[in-house]
Amino acid sequence: MANLDLSQVLDFVKATKDDKNEYNPSYLYGTIVIGDSEVVYVQPDGSNELAPVHVNELGTSAKFNDGDRVILQIQNNELIVTGNISNPSALEYTDSDLQDALSRVGIDTQISEYGIYISKPGSQFGVVINNEGINMYAEDTAVAYMNNNAMLITESVIKETLTLGNYKFVPRTDGSMYLMWVDSSSEEVPNG
Repeated sequence: MANLDLSQVLDFVKATKDDKNEYNPSYLYGTIVIGDSEVVYVQPDGSNELAPVHVNELGTSAKFNDGDRVILQIQNNELIVTGNISNPSALEYTDSDLQDALSRVGIDTQISEYGIYISKPGSQFGVVINNEGINMYAEDTAVAYMNNNAMLITESVIKETLTLGNYKFVPRTDGSMYLMWVDSSSEEVPNG
């Protein structure tokens, strides 16, 4: 992989940046370098240059060690450390830090003893994540949930094909369906 200097990486991101106001971050990996006077830098993968560490808005008490592998987000031509792969607990957040950061990007969250509720303001859809599973809602109705090693869906619409194990349900041009056996070598064998 060619080594690019940091300004080239940031210029590339700026040149390819869409002018839409959507939250669509770019991520890359890097390594923490502790410099003189304990100044913390990050060296993005593929670059020989060091950049000062910026911790995302959530980071209230970041602790890094020399050589830590980190996840970087490119945002407004800055490299922001969003995660520490070597030491995940290095970035500690509170519930209110998380809620504030999510609301800044247009996501509504409610955190309680029942779990975390996530949705976009004004949307009829939401997700609840807790110790028992993941529940997906449309308005106030649970339409799908995952727990106990299973996913349960209230109703589903499949536009093209459905495969269950080695059986594939395939629509015909006349609107009917047929069942096809798919063997382990991925060769489809029509079954009627």
